[in-house]
Amino acid sequence: MKQIKLLLILCVLILLASCRTTESTNSLNITSESKDISSGKEFVSSQPILKDNVNLSMSVFKGVTSIFSEDVINSAFKLSENKITQYEVGPKETGYIVTDEKCTVTVDEGMVSYLSSDVQEVLPILQVFRYNETDQMYNANQFEKDGDLNFKSHNEVLQDFYKILQAIGLKNNYLVNCYNLDSETLKEKEKVMIDKFGGNENLDGWKDCYFLYAVPKLNDKKVFTDVHGSSEKGTMITGEEIVSIVTEDGLQLLVVSNSVNIVEELEKKEIMTENQAKEEIKRQLGQLIVSEQYTIKSIALGYYPQFADTAHKEVLFYPAWKAVVLAEGDDTMRSSNDTAYSYEFSYMIDAQTGLEISEE
Repeated sequence: MKQIKLLLILCVLILLASCRTTESTNSLNITSESKDISSGKEFVSSQPILKDNVNLSMSVFKGVTSIFSEDVINSAFKLSENKITQYEVGPKETGYIVTDEKCTVTVDEGMVSYLSSDVQEVLPILQVFRYNETDQMYNANQFEKDGDLNFKSHNEVLQDFYKILQAIGLKNNYLVNCYNLDSETLKEKEKVMIDKFGGNENLDGWKDCYFLYAVPKLNDKKVFTDVHGSSEKGTMITGEEIVSIVTEDGLQLLVVSNSVNIVEELEKKEIMTENQAKEEIKRQLGQLIVSEQYTIKSIALGYYPQFADTAHKEVLFYPAWKAVVLAEGDDTMRSSNDTAYSYEFSYMIDAQTGLEISEE
């Protein structure tokens, strides 16, 4: 039984890792265009340009990796006295797993995973519902973020969500998206997935549910969740995110990953304007030895995390500009008549230095 539950936990974490979000904050619908004649590449921007004489500055923030005590977790999820606790789990053997008749909760530094005993019923949602804007199967914009499902109101679900975050000790401000996933639309999106990639139909059927996705915000700017740094050097890191699924049977899933509690606002740093950031991204992309047209679909100002110590206990948050870029090209090596291709990707730079922030 323990092995089955551990396998379920692993499946959930893998599915969530494959759905990392790269949502961007859009602003005014003003279009501007510029061409890089020297590189032969064309750059198109669909966002407004700030004047270069505007001085921008943003604070740096310091945080510490969240630690979740057993007493807090027991109280927050109202675990029964018949619970079974397994200690020294995880890569550093610092975590623990608590199981009772209604759920399994896995806890480690910066991480909490709550899975109800019926979580198998909602796992297919993590495959069908796509909230990553650069995912070719992105479909979150086809679900409502207002209105109520039959079993509970939108506002009640949000209030319950905030209460559970407070109960486990999370004190940050969060940007929360709450999607109404109705069973009919889920079935439609499942058919699209099967037609494109194959696979089997969810024979258990679909349930109406709320899907909540949250990331921290610092001074109203979101913390980006893009993975960056080096695994070999021990600097690989990503921003905190929270995913939750609620059905008529209550909370089915809650996963908090890479959680950091903000403890201090540090000095302010002067940063690039939007126009300067676009020009820097354009310059860097222009150095790539490829024949593609790049379109900057959107650009957003936010924060990226970086470890402040080798023990990975403290984290600093620096300002960053992040663009969603559309790449279009022509692959003459293809055997088909249609040689055109396109894809989207995220490109992030430090808002002060202009250095690219990416995986190494």
